[in-house]
Amino acid sequence: MRQKCILKTSGFELVFYLQSLDSSKDCLGIITEFILNPSHGEISIRSIATYIYMKDLEKLIQYLEWHIAAMKNDLGYQSQVFISYGNCFQIQALQGQLRAENEGEFTIRCMVNIDKPAGDIFSTYVGGEGVISIKNTQLFISSLRMTLNSFLQGDYPSL
Repeated sequence: MRQKCILKTSGFELVFYLQSLDSSKDCLGIITEFILNPSHGEISIRSIATYIYMKDLEKLIQYLEWHIAAMKNDLGYQSQVFISYGNCFQIQALQGQLRAENEGEFTIRCMVNIDKPAGDIFSTYVGGEGVISIKNTQLFISSLRMTLNSFLQGDYPSL
């Protein structure tokens, strides 16, 4: 059994399948999947199985929270590209719109590494750019937090 965290945009979903690794308490096994919204066609692309440091997932949570906070001061704000240490995915939060405290959306670019295992210099990435609501971003953040907490407490499936 795996834990699944979904980042849902207007045009696609980025899905993280996470599992514990018997060989590490600091890393999780991860497969990342890019799924195009069926109204745009039927495309689903998965990464190879690799690892991700739990600290990278914590940094991703901070990255998304900081982006939303920065948008409150500058709607044109664009974050730098977030790349996990294991190069399993890339995410870039771009400009957006806020209508209320936690209501609005921004553009996000998500890429899945479909080619090389962690540590290689050159990789092939596939993905897309779409609009994500603040609500869906917060749902993804919440899902990541709950998943991390379950792994840290030892309540997780083993690989």
